[in-house]
Amino acid sequence: MNESEHRPEAEPSLPHRHAVRNPAEFTASSEVSDRTAADAPPAFVSDTPEPTIESGTKEEHTSETIEPINEEDAPRERVAEETEETSEPIPAPASPAKPRSHTLFIQRYAEGLHTRQIDLLVAALPLLAWACYLYGLRPLTLTASAVIAAVLAETLGRLLFRRTTPIDLSPLVIAVLLVLAMPPTVPLWLPAVGAAVAVLFFHQLFGGTGCQRLVPAVATLALLWLVFPSYMAIGAADGQVLEPFSMTVEGYAAMEEFPLSVMKNGYLPNISLGTLFVGLRPGLMMGESSALLLIAAGLYLFFRKVVAPTLPLTFLITVAALTYAFPTLAAVTDIMALRYMGYHLLGGELLFGALFLAADPVCYPQTTRGQMAAGVIGGAVTVLMRSVFHPALGVPAAIIVINLLARPLDYLLAPVPFGGKRK
Repeated sequence: MNESEHRPEAEPSLPHRHAVRNPAEFTASSEVSDRTAADAPPAFVSDTPEPTIESGTKEEHTSETIEPINEEDAPRERVAEETEETSEPIPAPASPAKPRSHTLFIQRYAEGLHTRQIDLLVAALPLLAWACYLYGLRPLTLTASAVIAAVLAETLGRLLFRRTTPIDLSPLVIAVLLVLAMPPTVPLWLPAVGAAVAVLFFHQLFGGTGCQRLVPAVATLALLWLVFPSYMAIGAADGQVLEPFSMTVEGYAAMEEFPLSVMKNGYLPNISLGTLFVGLRPGLMMGESSALLLIAAGLYLFFRKVVAPTLPLTFLITVAALTYAFPTLAAVTDIMALRYMGYHLLGGELLFGALFLAADPVCYPQTTRGQMAAGVIGGAVTVLMRSVFHPALGVPAAIIVINLLARPLDYLLAPVPFGGKRK
């Protein structure tokens, strides 16, 4: 019997836009069984039903349907096969989360913290050595008492507040800066009390290194002026050598004898500007005697990038401009106005405060515009305090104002993209 008699006739298929070829062409027979899938023609989808084969036939017929290959999916399949073979998952590129501005600043501040603190101590050592030249060894004993108290207060603060941050040189920096901002005639216990208060309350209480809102040495200095004014207002006389280990010493130079107090009364001091520049005459505070050493220390800090020059320079320029334009003298000439400006720049703790105390990167504005505005405000407050109120409190008051206005100035003066809004 012929095999064609067992096959039913296929029903006529309706025309369809996908039906290009007859589905019977895709039925594999025994004659083309050796034909590979690669040589097979591409498959097409059709609505025509597949032909059925009657039961009982001697030959088995199988139909093979070849699915179309999408060229775009081929590379993905190869990548999947390679991934399964290596059995190593390919991590997806994770976009780093954008930290907060304060957190990012703390991370940047923590990098190289020990180096910056060492640079500050190196810049302060010549000032301490010059104070020993003027007053004897008493500045060293005052510094030792402050350092011991600061280390003990730091240890106590870390235990009380459970600080787990790495140990740094912050207690040493705070103690040295505080001692240099004090007269050499203070009692031996006063720097210790001040250093303990600065570290425990103004440093650890606010969160430790990188989190304080006020410069600890400046806040403590202002507090000591309010609580112990009789000790803070007496300095050493010219040529007076102080006993290093005596608990209290007697000072012979009252505050009214120093240049700032003389100018507040409407007169120019008798001391020359060259003497103030070199530091041959003692100042009220130990760190303010030599303007030459202070300028050299400031250049070192600028070169080492420990202090940004924007705020200190703006601070000093503002003081120079205001004192030259508005001298509080009984009789004023151009030469006298220049001398008045020079005494304000070289006398007192203006240079020490602008270069060492006001330039703490944690407590001043982070934007350039904010630093310039803070320098102008600090210079204006300094001149106002020196001319109207207390001459020795001009710089500490100005630095405290800068610290309090740091974040508002950053918010108000931060650059905004064109067409954007301030957040």
